[in-house]
Amino acid sequence: MQAPLAEHNWQADIARGQVAITRGQAIIAAITAIAAVGAVIFSALTVNASQEGQYTERFNKAIEQLDKSGSDHLQARLGGIYALERLGKDSARDQPVIIEVLSAFIRSTTPTRSADWPSTAAKCPDKPVATDVQAALTVLGRRDVRNDKDVYPDLSGACLRQANLQDAYLAGANLSKADLGGSNLSGAWLTAAKLRQTGFESQNAPYTSLYKANMIEADLSGAKFGGAYLGGADLTETKRDGDTSVDGAITTHETKGKWW
Repeated sequence: MQAPLAEHNWQADIARGQVAITRGQAIIAAITAIAAVGAVIFSALTVNASQEGQYTERFNKAIEQLDKSGSDHLQARLGGIYALERLGKDSARDQPVIIEVLSAFIRSTTPTRSADWPSTAAKCPDKPVATDVQAALTVLGRRDVRNDKDVYPDLSGACLRQANLQDAYLAGANLSKADLGGSNLSGAWLTAAKLRQTGFESQNAPYTSLYKANMIEADLSGAKFGGAYLGGADLTETKRDGDTSVDGAITTHETKGKWW
């Protein structure tokens, strides 16, 4: 006699089928998610590349404007200066280069010193800085210093007489041998600035921060430093005259070369 057929477990088959379907759906969902992430990454890279291209184009255009010389191109140069400022705000990574470009523009645009016989010391012309130079100084002085990446303005040897640097942030800047005669440095930040042999003749510099500034051999003839902070500054061999005023200037035990 033939043995009876075992009862088939259809419910188990159905359960296994459902599991297989669920796994398939999970795999499809994972693939879809990966594809979506890839699309997002690709899109982000494309946007970033496009943005970088725009930054490069803006930078090159600004440089072209700065390179236009002559009084008839003043507006073009001003446009280039403010375009670089805007670029620095939009692209923090470009700010160090912008600092170097504007510094070079100022150094190369300011007048050169001349010596009148029998004088042996070359002097800057006694006239205010040009409009475009002042604009570049203003932009450097109000930049977002968090994006400097240890790059500081280099204005060494520049003729900056009668410049307006009120409240300018120039900490760490190199102003060695620059001529700041007659400039307004009220409230300026010159912390740790290099000011060796810098001229401060007839200067308005109240409440200027000169903390740990290197002022060795600086010319303070006629300088007005009332209320300036000179803590840690090096005043060794500074030149001065009867018109030099340091009334109310603040010093510390670290201040070197104090003569009053």
